[in-house]
Order: sequence, then C-alpha cells, then structure tokens
Amino acid sequence: MEKVKVAVIGAGPAGFYTAQALLDANEIFWVDIFDTLPFPYGLVRYGVAPDHQKIKAVAKVFAKTGRNKRVRFFGNVGYPDLIDLDLLKECYDFLFFTVGAQADRKLNIPGEELKGSVSSTEFVYWYNGHPFFCQRKYNLQSRNVIVVGIGNVAMDVARLLAKNYDQLNSTDMADYALEEWKRNEIENIYVIARRGPAQAKCSAPELKELGKIEGVQVVVSPSELQLDENSLRELENSSSARKVYETLKQFATDNIDPSKRHIFIKFLLSPREILGNGKVEKVRFEKNRLVNKDGYLAAEGTAVFEEINASMVIKAIGYRSFPLEGLPFDEKAAIIPNESGAVVGIEGDLAGRVYVAGWVKRGPRGLIGSNKKDAQQSVNKLVENLTSFSLPFRKRECDIKEYLSQRNVDYIDFPTWLKIDKLEEERGKKLGKPRVKFLDLQEALKALEKD
Repeated sequence: MEKVKVAVIGAGPAGFYTAQALLDANEIFWVDIFDTLPFPYGLVRYGVAPDHQKIKAVAKVFAKTGRNKRVRFFGNVGYPDLIDLDLLKECYDFLFFTVGAQADRKLNIPGEELKGSVSSTEFVYWYNGHPFFCQRKYNLQSRNVIVVGIGNVAMDVARLLAKNYDQLNSTDMADYALEEWKRNEIENIYVIARRGPAQAKCSAPELKELGKIEGVQVVVSPSELQLDENSLRELENSSSARKVYETLKQFATDNIDPSKRHIFIKFLLSPREILGNGKVEKVRFEKNRLVNKDGYLAAEGTAVFEEINASMVIKAIGYRSFPLEGLPFDEKAAIIPNESGAVVGIEGDLAGRVYVAGWVKRGPRGLIGSNKKDAQQSVNKLVENLTSFSLPFRKRECDIKEYLSQRNVDYIDFPTWLKIDKLEEERGKKLGKPRVKFLDLQEALKALEKD
C-alpha cells in the first residue's frame, strides 16, 4: 500500500502520542503535526509547573518521535487561519484533532470581571512564558489570595504562590514572572473546595508538596475533616481518595504560626459574588452541605454566607475545549463527539476520515501520560476502519512547505526547533537553570542567526 498521509492538529502530548502510535501501527503512515504556537509540546512546555522539571522530561520522548523521518512538524501554523478543512481534506487521507482544552470554566457569578479576578489558565501560561500571555501583568503584592478549586492545577498555583523568589530562581519560570515574585507579599492563600475532603480532586503527592515548602504552614480545620456516612463510603471505595484524606489529616490544626506564610484549605464553600470597587476586594461564599443525588454527592447551598478578604482570585475549576470550525461539537460536554476517537456526525467526503485524541476527545481529565493510552485507542480505531476504505482519500499531492512559503509564513520545522531547544538549554545552563525560554518566534530566529 502507498503512503497514507495523516495531519495531526495540535502539538501537545496528545498530538505527539498520536503520531507515535501511528508510526508504531504501520509503516504506511506519514504524519504532519501542525500547531498554532511556534514551539512544540503544548501543556508540557506551558502548563507544567516550573518546579516540576521531572514531569517535563517526557519532552525527550516526544523529541524522538519528532526526529522520525515519517514525521514533520509545522509550528506557527494554526487551524483554521493558515490550514483550513478544505486544504486538509485535499492533502491528507486522515485528520487527527488533538488541540486540548484551552479555556477555563467560568464561575458565572457577579464581579467575575473585576481586576484581580484571574483564570488559572492565563496565570499558568503567564508564568510559563506562553507567547500569547507574556504581556499580561499580575500583582503579587497582595496580602490574601483565593484559589477556587482543589484539583492539581489549584495545587500548582497555590504551591507557587507560597514560594519566594529564591525558591523559584533555579527553575525555567519566565524572567518577567520571577521579577514579580521578588515583590511577592502574599501572606495567606485560601484554597476553596465546593465539596468535602473525601471529594478533593487533587492527588496525594501534589497535596503533600504543599507541606514541604520552607516557611509555609498548611492549615486544615479539624472540624472540616469530619465525614458523613456517604463520604466515608466513598473513601472505602477509593484508595486515591483515602490517600488524599490521610494527607489532609496531617495538616489539621487550629494553631496558626504567625511567623509563616499560610495555605488554608477550606471545604464546602461556593463563591457567590466577587466584591470590590473596580478591583477584587473580597469574595462572598455560601456554605454547602453534601446531598446524595443518585449516588453522586453534590454540594447544596445552606443560605449561610461568609466573606474572605482578598485582592486576587484565581479560578481553577476545570478546563473546556473550544468548538473547531467545520467540526461537530458537544457544548454540554465541551468535546468533539466521537466513538473511541472516530468523530461522529460528519458527512460527505470527510465521513470516516476525522479522529480526535486527548482532552478534546474525552474532556479535561487525567495526567499527561493518560494521553498515551487515549491516543492509542484512537489510532486503533483508525486501523480497524482501514479495511473499510478505498485509499487514498486525498485528492492531490501537496507541498505544504511551498504552500506556507508562498504565504510568507515563518513556520518552525522540527530540526529548527531542536536548534532552538539547544539554545534555550545553553542560556539556562549559564544561570543554573534547566533552560531560559524564548518568548516569541522572532526572538528565537534572531538568536539562531547569531549562533
């Protein structure tokens, strides 16, 4: 069989795991990976906390995939601005969309638009040097900060806010963010959970890290660790939930050490209004109780309220994907509807040719490694369907490089990225850091010219 050409839209973990699964499945597959950003690896580069370098080591696995002769990378080439569905279906046999979940879920409460009300996505992208967010300004000269949510992203944000400049200076945090950490005056970080301690979504290792930060006290009120029968039953059925709960018990105290910075973890609270005159000054919360709704322990308001003063609120209550031009979208689930990765609801000459992997396929859950199994499932579905197709689907042979050159697109291929990657590491080595990132494409290209 001749070459089967596959376009992968999105160069994050799901994209690279998909490419590798295609390479492993059959030598007929040749893969082009496209991304709006100039540099690859998505969440690994711009989402993983800078003090979690071991997690970022997975980039070495992706680099091996990128070096394969049957894979090409085109950075700074976004869908649908530069490559649209009409072009892709003419030039490729199959399409994989692996674009992740780029937006935060909103609180949908009054005052959410006030200055100082920040989405975790924007904040994380900012301190990680994301090209689209590096011009943002965030003020850490706040006594109190509220983090809404108790997943791993909330843990990352709380942990970094609790650290000082010296504790982060040896990481690959963006220099402009480090400058703000020099002025970090935060004394109290409130991590707010809508439900109880048995329902906390963070992992035990992430939670334990909070307790290891020098100069920081993690505080959980002992009264908030009391569980009802339904929550006790949940713990019995989940080893991960038990580990989280046992860790929370280690932080249980009513004795506050005034000499330390504090992370207060509070349960059974829902934000109802962010208050302030043009900027965040306090947040009004409603106290909740847990009610059993068909086996799910839901938070229900009690009409009892309390307020916490703060000048910054970071919302970390989950992500959602955007609709993609030309593709079906399930607004409620915020995913592209699919069966084991094969997109459903597409008719005409694209029927059977479009697949998804990653968060846009299953929703924003799981760790980076979860995308490997997920991508494999989608590729298996394509391989299973191959016998049903009369190939090739593509209508013509396309020279994508020529197409982009004619439009004066400064795209980054993988050999060029490897040179940029090496330069970043060299810049970091001089300062005792893992790397110093280039913040935009032109900065990187100028550095390559000098090298």
